[in-house]
Amino acid sequence: MSLIRRATAAAAVLALQGLPLAAMAGHYYVSASGTADNSGPGTKEQPWGHLQRAISEALQAGDTLTVLDTYPVTSRLRITKNPIGAPITINGEASVPNGSHQLSCAVVRQSQEETPDCITIEDASNLVLAGLVIDGTATPEGSLVRIKRSHDIRVTGSTLKNSNVYGIYLDGARNVDHSEVFEHNTITNNKNTAIYLVLGNNLTVFHNTVDTVTNGDGIVIVESVGATVTNNTVKNIRKVVNGQGKDGIKIRPSENLVIQGNWIENIAGSGIYLADPYDWAIRQRHTGVKVLDNTITQVVMVNQGDGTPRCQGFGWPSALNISRTDDVLAQGNTVYRNFGEGLVLNDVTRATVKRNDAHDNFGVNFYLNNASNSVVDQNQAINDPALTAYYRCGAPAGGIGMANERADYDNHQPLSRLKISNNIVVNSRFGINFYWEKSDHYHPRNMTGLKKVDILNNTVHRTWENALAIVDTSNHSDNRVQSNIWAPDASTWPVAKVPAVGFDCLANLWWASTSNGDCTSKADVVADPQFADANDDSPKGHMLAAGSPAIDAAQYSTVMPSIWHDYFGNKRALSAWDIGAHEYRKP
Repeated sequence: MSLIRRATAAAAVLALQGLPLAAMAGHYYVSASGTADNSGPGTKEQPWGHLQRAISEALQAGDTLTVLDTYPVTSRLRITKNPIGAPITINGEASVPNGSHQLSCAVVRQSQEETPDCITIEDASNLVLAGLVIDGTATPEGSLVRIKRSHDIRVTGSTLKNSNVYGIYLDGARNVDHSEVFEHNTITNNKNTAIYLVLGNNLTVFHNTVDTVTNGDGIVIVESVGATVTNNTVKNIRKVVNGQGKDGIKIRPSENLVIQGNWIENIAGSGIYLADPYDWAIRQRHTGVKVLDNTITQVVMVNQGDGTPRCQGFGWPSALNISRTDDVLAQGNTVYRNFGEGLVLNDVTRATVKRNDAHDNFGVNFYLNNASNSVVDQNQAINDPALTAYYRCGAPAGGIGMANERADYDNHQPLSRLKISNNIVVNSRFGINFYWEKSDHYHPRNMTGLKKVDILNNTVHRTWENALAIVDTSNHSDNRVQSNIWAPDASTWPVAKVPAVGFDCLANLWWASTSNGDCTSKADVVADPQFADANDDSPKGHMLAAGSPAIDAAQYSTVMPSIWHDYFGNKRALSAWDIGAHEYRKP
């Protein structure tokens, strides 16, 4: 009796008994040494020998098919099943050593129309690939797993290695709920991008390890709605194309996206890059994005070159680059020891950048370029003076920089309605600055200066140059610099360089031997801030000691309800507040 006749007969018996089809779920086995025509029972002792026939003819809802040993795939394995109810599972035998139950792919192109992938899941649904080892060494032109026009596909606990194209490629469609899940996989030694997902909605990319991609990115998602990319490890991606390195996690314009808890290291390009669309003329933007609790280190290695990072010029990427995005929360990320800028907002609106730690990056730790209606609060940028490998032009990274750089699209965001508050900046080239250079790199039409920017209750200590530096474009207006601690080390630089017009300076504490420029008020304090431990570079060391002149000395030109809590999360007093990022808690 054929496979399909046996399955149909069993289904008929169950139907007569009034039982659901899921009750007939079976467990079958396939082996390279099994019966070639699948004439046996498909048990572990008498396995089938034809994997494609077993999938196409025998498997029904709830069935499991286990690969017992190394099975050669010499022609594309095509899966088009749509079981109703329980999924079909294809897995590897767990009782044998990892790798001895693998699919050894040796698929070559048969026609120009056919993509020579190892596995193609096409027009399918409700399918699980679990615990497989898929080796693409002998498949020169195809991906290991390609998913087309399918939904509810889960690839879990598998090892995908030695792909000459993609590890996993999803060819999705707009406005379709795909609900694909890719979790707990190891994807290693890929030639092109390890996980490449196009137009997939409600995707889950969870707890995968991507290690060593020679000619592509780690994880790429293009135009997705509702994707989550969480707890993945992405490392060892060193390809450089036209001077630009490939990235760890790259997202083309997407909506309602969560990128959380990923570890990214040793990457030629950016660690995480919320990128522009392929065609800038489309003007697509990201919306509703959360970038949370990621760790990014040793990225932008393209800028390391022969071991000496570039000093002058521009063009290298950033470690965490959030571009062309509306409504984004970047919180709890650690971005350190990278050869590009740290955490960057580029053409962004309605961003909240909160409780991030960016230090020992290249040039600047936090960078706001063409950003508006955003909050940068309770972050730390504390460089280690011993880590000179990450210095640009012989100096450590600046703290928080603002700029209007030029770009090839027209919808620049002005630097307006920004709130920079409760941040701690230590051992930096500068503390907080806005810079304008009259060159093609900066957009002359958009040099309108800072508008309604509040710089409040920050603590800046041990800067090499100005603690605060705002270049005058003659167009600044309605900005406030109030109740900050400015305590640089540099004795030859003014504490602050601020234009005389457009800034309301009030109740700042200045501690240096030189001028604070035009940013003065009668409520200023000029004294040692008396930190809890001036030799401790950590945030705790920059708490206020009892008796500090900053205690109860803050003043504001208007009520500031958005800074009721200090850097440490302490609620500020009901009456007089303290200058700087720490609110002293009186015994």
